[in-house]
Amino acid sequence: MNTLKRNLLAAALLFALAPALLAADTEGVQVPIPQKHRVFNYTGVQCVWASLETLARYHAIPAAKRLTRDHGGPATPEDIQAALNALDVKYILVTPGGRRRTDILKEECAKGWGAGVVLVPAIGPEGRERGPHMITCVHYKDGMVKVIDNLDEELRIQTWTEEEFLGLWDGWMVVLYK
Repeated sequence: MNTLKRNLLAAALLFALAPALLAADTEGVQVPIPQKHRVFNYTGVQCVWASLETLARYHAIPAAKRLTRDHGGPATPEDIQAALNALDVKYILVTPGGRRRTDILKEECAKGWGAGVVLVPAIGPEGRERGPHMITCVHYKDGMVKVIDNLDEELRIQTWTEEEFLGLWDGWMVVLYK
């Protein structure tokens, strides 16, 4: 078989298997956010808004489905409160300082809500350390944490050990509700 035929066959097979591969991404995950609801951080600094919009899309919270369109920059806890209050979205916001509330995060993942969580220091996709970065936590159970990094171009669900996660998480989290 010549190279062109082999490449066409491989592309056709990948296209046919793509839905199954993406579905496997969420298998066994407490908050199985499908690929179509995951939001990329296009500006590189709107991580909070991309994480929250990912959760809003998954939970069908219409008022919050355009957060990245409306907010292209970074956000403080006060910015989040103002935006979510203006949209009349229910939420829990836990800011850093004091102890990390792993109990709340585990409970919200077990209930299927998930959370936006902030990592400090964060490691970018280029492997360099950078400032605070919010990602979406979709699973926290039995020493395993699963997250979606909005700077990962494929928006894959990544699996970390609890120790790896707690080494980076500063305690800041946001949970959205209907």
